[in-house]
Amino acid sequence: MLVVIMPFLITSCKKELPVADFSYVLKNHYTYTNTYWGQVDYVTVSVSNYSYNANSYSWQLTFPNGTTLTSTEYLPTFVCNITGNYELKLTARNDEGENTSSQTFFIEIEYSGENDNPDEPDNPITPPTASFNINSSNGIYAPSNIHCNNTSVNATHYQWTLVCPDNTSATSTSVNPTFACTQSGTYTVQLIAYNSENQSSTSTMTFSLTAPSTFTITYLRLEDIPMTDTDHSSWDTGLFGGADPDIVFKILNSSSSVLYTSSRKDDIGESDLPVTWNNVNKTLNYSGNYSIWFYDYDDGMDSHDIMVRCNLPTSNITPGSSSFTWFNNDAGVRFVIGLTWQ
Repeated sequence: MLVVIMPFLITSCKKELPVADFSYVLKNHYTYTNTYWGQVDYVTVSVSNYSYNANSYSWQLTFPNGTTLTSTEYLPTFVCNITGNYELKLTARNDEGENTSSQTFFIEIEYSGENDNPDEPDNPITPPTASFNINSSNGIYAPSNIHCNNTSVNATHYQWTLVCPDNTSATSTSVNPTFACTQSGTYTVQLIAYNSENQSSTSTMTFSLTAPSTFTITYLRLEDIPMTDTDHSSWDTGLFGGADPDIVFKILNSSSSVLYTSSRKDDIGESDLPVTWNNVNKTLNYSGNYSIWFYDYDDGMDSHDIMVRCNLPTSNITPGSSSFTWFNNDAGVRFVIGLTWQ
């Protein structure tokens, strides 16, 4: 008998991870000599913090010579007095994890000549700001497809890197890539956003996927089942002058040991379907393989009363899904089981 298995994929709500996002403005400060502005004395870096889902912040400004300034303020200001490339990094945190965004910029301290408006920001090219969020097709469970929603600004091209729990990686240059994550463990997603001048900004996010150990069948809804065997003698049926079957199902393990026997649904004909057994509440190991057998109870249950046997390998059930539909159109069998996960 050919069995076709079709799982339902249910999207679970993702955890609210923090998102680090900021912009900056550079402001020149000049030494004053006689009647004109001379050289730049220092530059201040002022920030605007656009982070969300965060309750603490860590800033780090790295100078061209490798020294660093740090701050845990919401809106810090940094003073720069060395010519060269700087990197400003913000890490936003909450109880679920952390997210980092960084931007690089160049500062020229030495200045000669007049400046009509010396207090204007020395920021002729708008730098990019990398930011994104993720959506898991299967909530916190593996396997799952992770879709990256790119919310970067002032960017023209992107470099994504996904680092898996076993330290293998996958990359993409798409705007909004999707990564297939099959392992359980902690993943890291890094986005580098570039503008037309190849200025860059980096944002990273970590998330974890887990493989559940058990699941619980909460209900079973029988939607279709053949009412006759090939010789019309295996169970009673109103189609052949007898009573409609009194249906019972059993859950068996791979050794054919009975793990659960349902209550009886009396006189179920084709017009009575679907019929539902609520409050099943049978917990099974996700690593096992099982089957569900339907019987016509009659005056007892023996091998002659088996209406249909349905193999239920757990590999066909998507972790985290709230239901699973088993069907074989050729055999005329279809039922749905409700699921919770542990």
